[in-house]
Amino acid sequence: MNLPIIPVKFTGGLPIKPLEKRLDFPLHYTYQNYHLGKAIYPEDIKYIGNLERKNLLLKRLNNLGNEQDKNFPNQPDFNFEKEIQSWMKKTEVSEIHAVIYKVLKEIHNPTNEVEILVKGISEGKLLVSDTPEGYWLGEFAKWLSKNQIKISVNRD
Repeated sequence: MNLPIIPVKFTGGLPIKPLEKRLDFPLHYTYQNYHLGKAIYPEDIKYIGNLERKNLLLKRLNNLGNEQDKNFPNQPDFNFEKEIQSWMKKTEVSEIHAVIYKVLKEIHNPTNEVEILVKGISEGKLLVSDTPEGYWLGEFAKWLSKNQIKISVNRD
C-alpha cells in the first residue's frame, strides 16, 4: 500500500509467568504503556528481501521501551477488577461487555447519549429517540446488556 510502518509495543499489561488462558485486557486491568517507534518508510524497505524486512521490524520493536517495562506488569486495579466481576455475576454478561459498560460508566464528562445508555442499562429500560442514532443506541444497549434491557422508542 506504499505506507510507512510504525512499530508499536505495549508493555506493563502482561504477567511475568506464562498464562494458561488468553487475556482480553491487561492483567488485573492495569494500565498499559504504549511505545511508538520511528517510522519505517516504504522507500527504505522497497528493495530488501522479506527476511530482512522482518528482522528490521523485529529489531525496531525489541528496542522500544526500557528494561523495567519489559519485565514487570504495572500496578493492578483491583477495585476495577472487583467491579467487573460483580457486574458479570449480577448481569451474566461476558467480561468484554462488563468492561465496556464500566468504562462508559466511569467517563468523567459523558455525552448525553452515554449518560442515557448507562442509566438505561442500570435500570433495565431505555427510551430512545425515533432517529437512526436512537435506534443505534438501542441496539448497542441490547448488545451491551445481552438483551437484558427493554427498549422503547419515543415517537413524539
